[in-house]
Amino acid sequence: MPLIVITTTSRDAWQHLTCLFASKSRARIMQLKKDLTLIQQGSHTVFEFLHAVKVIAYELSLIDAPVSDDDLTLYVLNVLGYEFRDMVAPICARETTLSFAELHDLLIGHEHYLKRIDGNSSTLVVIANSFQRKSLNPRFKNSKNRSKQSSSNKASLKKSYVVCQICDHLSHTTKNCAKLQS
Repeated sequence: MPLIVITTTSRDAWQHLTCLFASKSRARIMQLKKDLTLIQQGSHTVFEFLHAVKVIAYELSLIDAPVSDDDLTLYVLNVLGYEFRDMVAPICARETTLSFAELHDLLIGHEHYLKRIDGNSSTLVVIANSFQRKSLNPRFKNSKNRSKQSSSNKASLKKSYVVCQICDHLSHTTKNCAKLQS
């Protein structure tokens, strides 16, 4: 049965309500702060991760326990992976506070840069492997023979050869290399 308190003034009513709900809101603040300190990026994109952080920070500010931009920055930087290591020191060394929106923009931009670099490096690996295959192929070693080849031979040159990146032998991949298996 709920406790009924008769109050004489609105001030008494507010004080009574504050006492009733103070422990619940304090518990909620503690839970949200714990969530903020334990949040992980995992396999989420930076955008998704920062959105989750912002939701927690917004909820804390709604219940009158706002988190400073410096604290949010530290929470975020402590969780980011190895690929963001180059950004941490300059951000921490700033003389002025970095707003969450600025941090968001910097990290999203860096994530796009990393994706672009990763795409370029995989292209370079394909080009390097192609060049290596041509240099290992005895048909490419003699330039005089190359100009005298018939069109049927040229068609056979277009076949791709599989070269192991560990032992540089033809006919098997790195995945199936005997050196890797031992």
